[in-house]
Amino acid sequence: MDLILDLCSGGEIEAGEVKNITIYTYGTALDITADYQPDTVYAAKFSLPFCAALALKKKSCGLADFTAAALADTEIRALMPLVTLVKDEELDVLHPARWPARVEITTKPGRVYSGQTDFPRGDPENPMAADELAAKFHTLADGPWGAGNANFLEQAVLSLEAVTDIRKLFN
Repeated sequence: MDLILDLCSGGEIEAGEVKNITIYTYGTALDITADYQPDTVYAAKFSLPFCAALALKKKSCGLADFTAAALADTEIRALMPLVTLVKDEELDVLHPARWPARVEITTKPGRVYSGQTDFPRGDPENPMAADELAAKFHTLADGPWGAGNANFLEQAVLSLEAVTDIRKLFN
């Protein structure tokens, strides 16, 4: 999804202009994610066609984007059959040492946008920038813990090397 989001970040790709999306990856990924008909929000999180369509339409694919409304969205559902999943033998032999994927988005006017990665964003080999990591943390933590507690925890973790009394982290 990071590849699709990166390709869409320039604003040149509009969901309605997409002719097809081809995702090349290793076999195990396809074994787990090749669901073209997810029927629950949970199943949608493991559906590569749904995730690709969601990312293309919303220009985001975070936890908050996976909703019943998104699952029922007719535009997302219409984009899903445009997604072709391909087990790429060259990428397959790289797994599990790498987690490779290549994406090609072809528009109706015939432009092709492509990207490839060996590791998803957030892996040690492809780390997130500090601001991206903090934003993701707050997306996940603010709701259950409250923004104030999440801010406290963020600062505590970022300054762990200076902590002299770990009990202060649990007050």
